[in-house]
Amino acid sequence: MINILRTIFTFSLLGIYTVIFASIVIIISFFQKYSEFSYEVIARSWARIQLWCAGIKVKVEGAENIEDGKSYMSVCNHQSHSDIPVMIAH
Repeated sequence: MINILRTIFTFSLLGIYTVIFASIVIIISFFQKYSEFSYEVIARSWARIQLWCAGIKVKVEGAENIEDGKSYMSVCNHQSHSDIPVMIAH
């Protein structure tokens, strides 16, 4: 029973937050073609809220090996629907 309630809670909040955050991004896009604010603040906040609602805790290992100014490629295996929020949030 608790799992069903958590699922309903999670999907309800995710839907509400996705509509709110998407609306903000659409409005900003009318005024700016590309906005770092849209990605750095809005998209990351959306992703972190999604992970929090789903009860997912992310542990990042090896971040100290990433150097500023270099390009890197991250690859997801798409074993779940949480790949995209994890990549955006971290």
